[in-house]
Formats: sequence, C-alpha cells, structure tokens
Amino acid sequence: MEGYNATIRELAAARGMLVFDVNGVLAQLRGRPLIPSASAPFGSSFSLDGVHPSASTHRRFAFELARFINANFGTNLRTW
Repeated sequence: MEGYNATIRELAAARGMLVFDVNGVLAQLRGRPLIPSASAPFGSSFSLDGVHPSASTHRRFAFELARFINANFGTNLRTW
C-alpha cells in the first residue's frame, strides 16, 4: 500500500497537485486495531468486514477533508 501511496504522491507533485492522505486520519482512530464482533458488527471505526468505515469514521474523513480544502484553497467549508 505504501508503494501505491508513494507513487500517487510522486505523480501529484510532478503535476503540482495536492493529495489528501487518509492515513493520517486512520492513524488517529480510536480502538485500533479495531476488531468488530458478530454482536457488534459496526464498531467505532469499521464494520465487521474490517474494510468499510463506520458512520463516525466517514464524518471524521469529511471533517479532515474540509479542513484540508480550507487550508489549501482558501475556502470556508463547515468543519463542524
């Protein structure tokens, strides 16, 4: 995965583009490593399959993405 991310960053930099890296958000999630159970299939960060983010994680991504856009593009998106 890091190889893919490095290539994305390299290609973006060569074109003068910015990259929002979700890994910083993922590293800050509570309960890592999160292992949901059958009785609680949606943990605080991911669903039982361990791939799909929970609603709270989607909100966190949206918040951090809005902050990134505001900081880099002079916008004023809501960062509730």
